[in-house]
Amino acid sequence: MIITLFCVGKIIAHIDFCDKTITELTQEICDGLEDFNPAVAILCSIPGTSQTTAQVIIAETGGDMSRFPTS
Repeated sequence: MIITLFCVGKIIAHIDFCDKTITELTQEICDGLEDFNPAVAILCSIPGTSQTTAQVIIAETGGDMSRFPTS
């Protein structure tokens, strides 16, 4: 019983650590994308496109749309 409680405590501590890390990384991503907020807003206007999806598109393309000759 004591070992089970110990393990549960460790698992909960690990989940808390993961949650905190995700929150910190999310904030870093948002801070890094500040210059691209207008592009993120435009992408979010596409039906079905969430902010996360828009951020991924910006991250993948670098925000420089001149490399795409046509829309």
